[in-house]
Amino acid sequence: MNSESNIDSPSNELSEPQLRAARMIAMGEVYNDIASQLDIDRTTIYRWRKQTAFMDELSRLSRRASEESCDHLVRDISEINDIILGTLLDVAQNDGSGGARVSAARALTELVERAEDRAQRAEYDVMRDQSGEIRGLLEEIRAEQSPQSNNE
Repeated sequence: MNSESNIDSPSNELSEPQLRAARMIAMGEVYNDIASQLDIDRTTIYRWRKQTAFMDELSRLSRRASEESCDHLVRDISEINDIILGTLLDVAQNDGSGGARVSAARALTELVERAEDRAQRAEYDVMRDQSGEIRGLLEEIRAEQSPQSNNE
């Protein structure tokens, strides 16, 4: 089996105990526990690790776990961004005092700039849905602040 194998399907070259052992290793279980659960000697696991098919399976499982972790992380970050942006937008739009509104606008500006920088580097924009709305609000707040700063 080569390293270009399908990430979704396990190796058909391995026995069920080998597949179970590979899954357990990928989940971080220690060899003694794996051997005990599979009713094998732990040296068997070391022997399996010398087999290309077994190592390919471990690599496949690791790639899949890594991709799933990245997907979860992106969803979590997006959810956190939504909460933070919602709160900042609410303050920026509804707060009567100028200080909180300006602070929220500054925080929004910084978040948008960071997100745009990361998105450009990663070719992925986790704030793509909010950035237009945020830019419009920031322009509105800046326009309000310009006459005030000229009067000071």
